[in-house]
Amino acid sequence: MLLALLLALSPAIADPAAEAPAAEARTGPTEVMLLYGDVGSTVEVAGQKTKIPANIKLPMGTHRVRITTSSGQLVVKIIEVGPPSEQAQVIKLSEAPAASVPGHTYRFVVPGGGEGLVIFVDGIEGGPPPLEVLLSAGEHTVEIQKPDGTKSGGPMTLEPKGEAPTEVSLKP
Repeated sequence: MLLALLLALSPAIADPAAEAPAAEARTGPTEVMLLYGDVGSTVEVAGQKTKIPANIKLPMGTHRVRITTSSGQLVVKIIEVGPPSEQAQVIKLSEAPAASVPGHTYRFVVPGGGEGLVIFVDGIEGGPPPLEVLLSAGEHTVEIQKPDGTKSGGPMTLEPKGEAPTEVSLKP
């Protein structure tokens, strides 16, 4: 009888663990901070256009980001946006994989290796090897910075060769 009474009253007795609201799954767009070495570059993603650094809201999923550098070069990257959270998701565009762009005919590749090296393409820090950047035909400057700060490399001209990508490799 006592057990029946307790069971009947149990909804009225507060369970401290049950009082805590369950963590609600966050929905909607994710707050994203897009970073790129060329501050002031224009970035366009999911119908939004702004300057770098960009603090924007994006739906979860894969996005194609079009970056127009301060020198007028077009760089397209692929980013993955995670689910919404309490803090903004920080995405370093220099580390995001390159995407194919019609008219961009050169795939500039620097394989891994060379600890502490940093690659600069047209004055913009691309990051450490391995690195892949899509470049349009024309004049470009490629430099490799060693851990001691010294740089080597220089200008190069990429001639137009149609739509099929041509791979240009540089060994550090």
